[in-house]
Amino acid sequence: MRSTRATYPARPSQKAEPRRVPASPRIQRPYKLAELFCGCGGFSHGFSLTGRFSVELGSDLNEVFCSTFQKNHLTQAGNEPLALPGEIQNLVRKDLPLAFRDLGYYANGRLDVLLGGPPCEGFSQNKRSEGLDPETGKRNYGGYDKHMNDSRNFLVRHFFRVVEDLKPKIVVIENVPQILTHDHGRFGAEITARFQGLGYFAKREVLFAPEYGVPQMRRRAFFLAVREDLVKRVGWVPEFPPPRTHYRIDADDSPMPFLSKAVTVRDAIADLPESNEEEHGGRSASFYPHMDTLSDYSKMMRSRMRTPYNHIHRTVRETALKRLKAMRPGMRLEHLPENLRTKSWYFNCYGRLDWNDQARTITKSCNYVGSGCFGHPEIDRGITMREAARFQSFDDDFRFWSDSEHQIAHMIGGAVPPLLAKAIAGPVVAFLDRASER
Repeated sequence: MRSTRATYPARPSQKAEPRRVPASPRIQRPYKLAELFCGCGGFSHGFSLTGRFSVELGSDLNEVFCSTFQKNHLTQAGNEPLALPGEIQNLVRKDLPLAFRDLGYYANGRLDVLLGGPPCEGFSQNKRSEGLDPETGKRNYGGYDKHMNDSRNFLVRHFFRVVEDLKPKIVVIENVPQILTHDHGRFGAEITARFQGLGYFAKREVLFAPEYGVPQMRRRAFFLAVREDLVKRVGWVPEFPPPRTHYRIDADDSPMPFLSKAVTVRDAIADLPESNEEEHGGRSASFYPHMDTLSDYSKMMRSRMRTPYNHIHRTVRETALKRLKAMRPGMRLEHLPENLRTKSWYFNCYGRLDWNDQARTITKSCNYVGSGCFGHPEIDRGITMREAARFQSFDDDFRFWSDSEHQIAHMIGGAVPPLLAKAIAGPVVAFLDRASER
């Protein structure tokens, strides 16, 4: 079932949502964008896929992630964007204000879009615990309360300090869906109220990635905020949630003619070159395997210049390999003979992908076959990081710059799928075009 929109009290001046009007196609200026908690930059990459954004700055705690962000994006002038590694608690005091001042976007409202994906580990569904009530025998779920004061849950407040300093035209925040429900919705309501207090019209929504052409069962919460002076000037707001483009494999209704076919695992990775134990990326694009037919998704993902990097398969330890060999798509660890099971496990550990289905959620541990449904549909190995990137909708020209598979998995699993970000960016561009005309 499609997720429903979260509701919250409207401000007195927001009795009805402004009407939406198509934007004029005449304006083609590049809009300026910055991203905090950027990771490798999937969020920014999706916006840049529209061809209408100049990525100016990215900041993340991890220096390696910042390097990958920097090497995969360009400013309007054709230069690498500025990258600021470090803790945001420290950066907001000096480095970020200085950087934005040098770029010409400090305290003047000239920055067009600010993106951010504050760390979400404290809210993550993976932190849940489960057990049986000894008196009733019912299964109970818990684990959220002990993460109530997880410091990572409050980094979003430092993000708002940057919003207050810059007053960007549009702000988009991404997080796990639990941010809207955790502690009876307190955190989600706090984010919305803070936007309103800073003079923004704010909306929030849980988006389902397969409905936007991503071959992965992934849900994420997004907050989209627009400065109220621009809403009053234009008379409408960017369409949010954006119109879905694809039907879902698990949809209750039959495929609709105006929606594209759901993208499957086969569509996503069947055309990739054979994986190797060492890096063989960067060869001529002629080394892609020839196929009689390519999915539309593969055509979109393939590089015109070279074969993709990061397509390396790791050696699976013998015990894990035995479990994987005994599995067929759709099986879980509990379906294996007792001698192959681990002593304890969680619901989604181990599993083999199905060619005709979509991938499960790609996590930061997607490089380990025991951490989720990360087994190749046919070959007895885990997915490569390039296959994981394809499931996240990173095109093959996007390279993850690290010698550590663990770091690459964190970059991929923690990213906003670029095609999902692109879907959000379309209505944002339409709004900015109309605002620039007035």
